[in-house]
Amino acid sequence: MYSSISKADNSIGSFKLCMQRDGNLNAYPIRSFFDGRYVYWSSNNPHAERNSSLNLAANSCVYLSNSFGLSIMNLTEGGYPIDVKALYRVTFDVDGILRLYQHQMGLKGSLNSSILWTTIHEEDCCRVKGICRPNSICTINDANVSCICPPGFDFVDSKNPNIGCKLNFTIIEDCFGNKGNADYTIFHLPNTLWEPSEYDALLTSSEEACSKDCLEDCNCVVATFKDQMCIKQKLPLRFGRRISSYPTKALVKIRNEKISLRSFTYDQLVIATDNFKEEIGRGASGKVYEGTLAMNGGREIAVKWLLNMVEGEPEFRNEMKIIGRTHHKNLVHLIGFCSEGSSRLLVYEFMKNGSLGSLLFNARERPSWNERMRTSLEIARGIHYLHEECQTRIIHCDIKPQNILMDESWSAKISDFGLSKLLKIDQTTTYTMARGTRGYVAPEWYKSNSAITIKADIYSFGVLLFEIVCCRKNMVLSAPEEEIVLMDWIDRRYVAGELRKVVGEEVVDMEELEKMVKVGLWCSVILMLEGTIVTQPPPPPCSYVSV
Repeated sequence: MYSSISKADNSIGSFKLCMQRDGNLNAYPIRSFFDGRYVYWSSNNPHAERNSSLNLAANSCVYLSNSFGLSIMNLTEGGYPIDVKALYRVTFDVDGILRLYQHQMGLKGSLNSSILWTTIHEEDCCRVKGICRPNSICTINDANVSCICPPGFDFVDSKNPNIGCKLNFTIIEDCFGNKGNADYTIFHLPNTLWEPSEYDALLTSSEEACSKDCLEDCNCVVATFKDQMCIKQKLPLRFGRRISSYPTKALVKIRNEKISLRSFTYDQLVIATDNFKEEIGRGASGKVYEGTLAMNGGREIAVKWLLNMVEGEPEFRNEMKIIGRTHHKNLVHLIGFCSEGSSRLLVYEFMKNGSLGSLLFNARERPSWNERMRTSLEIARGIHYLHEECQTRIIHCDIKPQNILMDESWSAKISDFGLSKLLKIDQTTTYTMARGTRGYVAPEWYKSNSAITIKADIYSFGVLLFEIVCCRKNMVLSAPEEEIVLMDWIDRRYVAGELRKVVGEEVVDMEELEKMVKVGLWCSVILMLEGTIVTQPPPPPCSYVSV
């Protein structure tokens, strides 16, 4: 059996399920040899026989049988109660996982589908070899799989992160050109491993010694360190994944300046924007202008001129370079910056479909409910990446609709890191001057000597979520008195059991609406949206300030 390319395309995809000659059922990536080391799932049948087959019984049991039709292994470990109104199917899915589905037939032809059994559970999907392609790393955020690039690598195709990553510099030209290792540094990725494919292995005393050895070796781009073993990996890297409990640390060689953000001069950005001629947006933190980089083949850019910046030039440059190492499909790519005198400018990739704010508040027709649900989850994933997956945690400090931009496929991307605050590796709180936009700022910003955490962004996300639900701004002075402040109005309608009123006549999934409102009131994000945990009723409004 072969997986499909997608749910909409039944062409042969990336994985295959094979019945071996010994009677075991094995799953492989297609781009591999029939070699035991590439198997990511096996039936491991102790009673395997030649000429075995895979079967689905009338009682929904999935089992292996021998050539006489007798069961030799029950894969589902017992059947499920037979339901005459249910249909059952076993599918080798797009992601390379074999699943048993039940389709419950209801009134008026409705169909309710559920998964009864699976070879690999959702939280272990990165075990599927090849789910992320060469040089990438598979990560799981609350059962959602993402493929990310390690530092020093970029996506082969930014619109399709699943096809892999490529090195964004040529180390041979730099290293063998007698420039030495002064132009490079080592970036440490904890709990990260790839398929063993070493060209050299050393017994060394420490992680620092392994890093030093890789820096001094012109052929070394990535090494892994575990149990005093320093393994230098060949490229391309295969089957990368991040496992929180795994002790291996990846050491990635990156170019000091050229991997980081590009530093533009003020004059270069004057030319690129035709003297800041075309203003395409503005907010409390600055104005945004459209431009073109002639030196990059006419690449379209958006240049944000930051206002009222208090950081000194060294601090601003350092923070921008760290932010420049972030790579996620739900973050707008920050290309570079300018820091000359009092001028602070950021250069982004250009997003043709504008901001979420325009889509929600100014469009002739509001986005559909399903589109708004998808957008909410995409924003949540981007925030989760900033808070939990960056080596240097980043508090965005200004989550709002105007800072969520829509790409060509109408996917949401978080932008505008001009006000962001970086946390050190061992730091969970910080003290800083108030940042952000009124109406989205968490209560702790207004308390003197109050510690700021990543929860500040979570509060802002809660406000944004209500705006996405209702397609209106958080505060509308022209609205009826009880509806002026959106959060207060939604809370009252929730308590009164009248949530339908917040969406008017729009046809929505009421169960999803209630979930979205609970998430907003709790100021929680991904776990509730994806249904990984049960969404409990929120606390009363008087307790919000202490959250």
